[in-house]
Amino acid sequence: MLTFINSLPPHDGDAARNALDMIMMAVSLDQPVQVIFQHDGVFQLINQQTHAIESKNPLVKYRILSDVFELEHLYVSATALAERQLEATQLAVDATPVSDSELYALLQNSSKVVRC
Repeated sequence: MLTFINSLPPHDGDAARNALDMIMMAVSLDQPVQVIFQHDGVFQLINQQTHAIESKNPLVKYRILSDVFELEHLYVSATALAERQLEATQLAVDATPVSDSELYALLQNSSKVVRC
C-alpha cells in the first residue's frame, strides 16, 4: 500500500497540488493507495473560494479519485480536526476520521509513505 500524508494547507506553495498529481498518477496506474490528511492538511478537504486566489479547486480532483477511480482510502486525523475546531461533516470530500492509534496502524500497513 502506497500512503500519501498531506499535512500542509492547500495554498502553501505547490506541495498540496504536487501531492494530488502524484496520487492521481498512482491511482491511474492501479496502485493500491491510501491518503491521510493531518495537521493543516485537513484544510485541503474544506470548500474553498479558489476564484479569489486564482487557482483550481483540488476538491474536484479528490471527488474524481473517489468516484471514477474508486479510491476508498481517504482518511483524516480526528485529532487534527478537533485541534482546528472542525467536524467531519464540514468536509467537502468523504474522508474517514481516524484516531492517532488507527493512523499508526494504517502506516504500519504501508509499503511506502510519501509526506507532502
